[in-house]
Amino acid sequence: MDLSGSHIGLTGASGMVGRQIISLIEEKGGSAIVTSRTPPKSPSASIGWKKLDLSEKMTFDVLDDLFVDVDCFIHAGASIPGHSDDLSEVEILSSNVNSTYLIGKWCAEKNIPLIFLSSCIVYEQPNKECIREEDALGANHLSGVYGLSKRLAEKTLIDCQYAGLKLTTLRLSSVYGPGMPDSKFLPQTLLRACGGGVTQFSNNLINMIHTSDVAKACFSALEFDAQGTFNLGASRCCSIGELVDCCVKVVGQGRAEELENADKLSRLYDVDISKAQEAFGFESQMGLDEGVKSVLDWLAEQNVNYMQ
Repeated sequence: MDLSGSHIGLTGASGMVGRQIISLIEEKGGSAIVTSRTPPKSPSASIGWKKLDLSEKMTFDVLDDLFVDVDCFIHAGASIPGHSDDLSEVEILSSNVNSTYLIGKWCAEKNIPLIFLSSCIVYEQPNKECIREEDALGANHLSGVYGLSKRLAEKTLIDCQYAGLKLTTLRLSSVYGPGMPDSKFLPQTLLRACGGGVTQFSNNLINMIHTSDVAKACFSALEFDAQGTFNLGASRCCSIGELVDCCVKVVGQGRAEELENADKLSRLYDVDISKAQEAFGFESQMGLDEGVKSVLDWLAEQNVNYMQ
């Protein structure tokens, strides 16, 4: 699929991944109708924003009115616990599952390919070494209502495939980049370093993927007409110590301190990305230093504490 003249539908436009997708659409000379509860920052004339709250009731008619003449669709939006205003767990579950199912049925009827952004939180053993797409899905110590909603959303899209949906599901490892909540470990570590503080850590392993790599993967999957389910992540896990050291280096001050008597080394989202590599040439291109610096720059733009 040639995306240079494509007209893309996108949910979650103001989110971490959504803003990167918009930048890539503009870079590739495409156009889009993008939706979210709040408008994204200063899109170009080729990007048309419309308000859409996934927690509110949607119908085919609503989607017809919003996404006029789109020829592909990226469903990046989701209600997230702690970030979705005043939604109960039941409402978050209903919002994520129902919106995904309706969008899937609508795309099937319109014969529009759909990219669905899921998460590695769906795996029953997220701490397993070398997680593959065929590994079991299920509840785990991290999943909660968000993980459940992603598992159920994936299941509803299987029904949509029987109706003819051209589906690509991307299961993301731990996503980071500009726009991530400043309550998360990475922004907190950067802020602590900016104040000259010490970050204590247990030296576990985690696979992280930058939002720019997620956006590029969406476009590569569309360009190669790659259908199926694919893990996305970096080529290797990084240690928490490596991440903290990177924050200290990027900021130019602060200190890292490994905890004594830390728990046994564990890993999170150690995904096998070979299927995505083979199907659409996926490679994580954002290095850790550059990726962490992009988060620091974002915090500075937002005038978060210690950044003035």
